Amino acid sequence: MKATILIFNSSYPLVQCGVGDFTARLAVSIGKYTPNNVIVATSKTELIKPVKRSKLEVLPIIKSWTVRDFLKVSLSLVKYHPQQVILEYPAVMPTGGFNLTYWLPVLSKIFFGFAKVTILIHE
Repeated sequence: MKATILIFNSSYPLVQCGVGDFTARLAVSIGKYTPNNVIVATSKTELIKPVKRSKLEVLPIIKSWTVRDFLKVSLSLVKYHPQQVILEYPAVMPTGGFNLTYWLPVLSKIFFGFAKVTILIHE
C-alpha cells in the first residue's frame, strides 16, 4: 500500500549541513526501498531548489520556523494526507519569536490527524 511520508527539516542540499544531507539520503532511501511517496518541507532559501521526481518532492516553502509560518505551511500540506510525519531537529533550530521546537510535534498531530509522528534529534 502506497503511503505519503512528510519530512520537516530546516536544511536540505545545497545548504551545507550534515542534517540536510541525512534528510536527502533518508528521503531517497524511503522512496527507493518502499512504495511510499516522500515530501520534504524545508526552508525557503535560494540554495534549495524544488525537486519533483516520481516518488520524491522537495518543497522549500518554510519562510521562518515560527508557529505562525508552520500553520500557513501546514494548511497547504494537508492535501497530501500523510500517514507519517518525520520531524528532524538539528542542534540549533532556526526560530524567530515563539519557539516552534516544542510545538512542532503537537501541531503535527493536530494538522495531520492520525499520522504517526516520529522525531529525529541530531547531535
